[in-house]
Amino acid sequence: MKIQTIPEKLIAQQWGSLVEIGIRQTEHPFTYEVIGTDEAGIALLEKIILNDSWENSVADFHLLYRPASVGLPGKGLQSKAGTEFVSFLTQTNLSTETNPIQGRGLAALAANLEGVLDRKDFLHRLWAASIVRSGGHYLYYQELGEGGKGLPAHLFGQDGTAAIYLLITYETTAPANYMNCGISDRQIDPQNDLVFARDASFRDKLPELQPGILLLEATRNAPSGGKRNSFADLFQLLSWEVKTGPGFSNQIQIGGELESIASAPIGPRKSDAAGEWLYEQIVPAHRFAKDPGQFLHRYPSTDTKHFPLDRPSESENPYAGVGKAIEIHLQNRDIYGNAIPDPAAAVSHTLGYSDELISIHQWNGVKCEFEFSGGLRMKVRLSLNTDIYNESDAIRKDLRFYKKVYYQLFQKDADGAAHVRVDLRSTFLGDDLHAAPGSAAVGEYLDQLRSFVAQTYHFLNRKLHNQTATPPSVELSRTFQAGNINPATVFELLTEIQLRRTRHIHPDFASEEAVQLARTPVKPFSVENFEVALRHFAAGFESTFAGLKLATGFDKKELDNFEQQKDLFVIRMGPGATPWCWPCRLCPPNCSKGT
Repeated sequence: MKIQTIPEKLIAQQWGSLVEIGIRQTEHPFTYEVIGTDEAGIALLEKIILNDSWENSVADFHLLYRPASVGLPGKGLQSKAGTEFVSFLTQTNLSTETNPIQGRGLAALAANLEGVLDRKDFLHRLWAASIVRSGGHYLYYQELGEGGKGLPAHLFGQDGTAAIYLLITYETTAPANYMNCGISDRQIDPQNDLVFARDASFRDKLPELQPGILLLEATRNAPSGGKRNSFADLFQLLSWEVKTGPGFSNQIQIGGELESIASAPIGPRKSDAAGEWLYEQIVPAHRFAKDPGQFLHRYPSTDTKHFPLDRPSESENPYAGVGKAIEIHLQNRDIYGNAIPDPAAAVSHTLGYSDELISIHQWNGVKCEFEFSGGLRMKVRLSLNTDIYNESDAIRKDLRFYKKVYYQLFQKDADGAAHVRVDLRSTFLGDDLHAAPGSAAVGEYLDQLRSFVAQTYHFLNRKLHNQTATPPSVELSRTFQAGNINPATVFELLTEIQLRRTRHIHPDFASEEAVQLARTPVKPFSVENFEVALRHFAAGFESTFAGLKLATGFDKKELDNFEQQKDLFVIRMGPGATPWCWPCRLCPPNCSKGT
């Protein structure tokens, strides 16, 4: 039996924003105290509120809750239709004597209002309740019709609390950064179905072939309008051969010997409606590159500490020939392989990069962190977690992976110019993380990353053969002056190592960021020991930089890993500091406290 996955395109009928809301029962019917949402929900609400166009694209608001028959949270949600309930959120003083919410609810029923009322106010007050968490915000919910009920009793635990969910659906088909779910009428089996989203505009352009492999496509006029006949079949074959030139030859290395190679004749794959024969053939272009070692940077053989001698094979470099033009000759042949005496067609193609540049955070087992050391100096340390390499299969897998990383970083032109540059950027020094690279010399960083990859390959190779080796590590440092420090009163402390291809990107992929740029965020300490490492880092930081303090917070632009580690902010204290506060756009309407 052959087991296979069956890909199926799933179109979301609507995009949505889903936020969990904690509530608590009160003594008043249909009225619930709002506890609020979590940090991820707060970040999502802020993204919605700060987007000026969100109201124009909203389709509906839904309040969802757990069905009674499911039994456990997270296994399913249901909601009443918008025409079957009325709900709103308000801030008031609630006592057992008076209930202003009840009066507003009765007024809403009398006016035949339905669904979630005052949507903009609902979002602002939900955000405020979640930030303050001091009470005073209440949710009104009542089903419409005779004997209308409140929220189901099975939702609430012994402490009187429950979780409900706000689902906002949108009419737009283009997802935005405040949308975190898709709504479809297709049934999805969570046990057997894997659902993911992708940017089709980029992925559909990515080549199906590996680097260094070309797909040769040719068309040829077929006799009799494309119809097959015995005479035409005698002359339907086509072969190709690489023409020897400045960067390529028609010889490849086989078993240590160079041999001239011409393809076996192939027939047409099919005939199209226009009466043409269509041919397709795979061409391993990198195998025909002259002296493949010329495309890889070579360090002195005496520096075996930083650049060990057991390196990936130069002949297997998939990027050999990048930047050079390969010329391929096509020859018509009969079914016996004889060349037909007519002029051979030729096609020329310059090899260029079309695959993704691998960022450091994708390097398996690598820890990357920074600190301020020795005064005005930033130091980034890369190290390898060697504990994960206890099985030969894992070692072989990463040997193959780091071989590709090696080829990407060591690639060069004949004049020695590297194809990749390395930048170390930090908001602490006022760097724009999204700006184009400057003219600063970065060769030191590239040499150090190359050394780390070479050491890692050496370590894994020796580990595979049960030999001892020193675990790889490397440091990147950047010195600066006090005047280079970011003058802002408050800013997030972000540091990145950026790898950027500087030349020979294929024109079809020149606008694709993943092909030309690989960004790796660098944390100041490991996630595993957050509290201890934070205190250590903050003490050193604040003793070095007078007037600057560190504060933790949650980056509202990123929802991943917020539970593991808070992000760091630098706050300038003392003379010259500027007062600051939350943007007023986040506050509820008619708020008079913001400035």
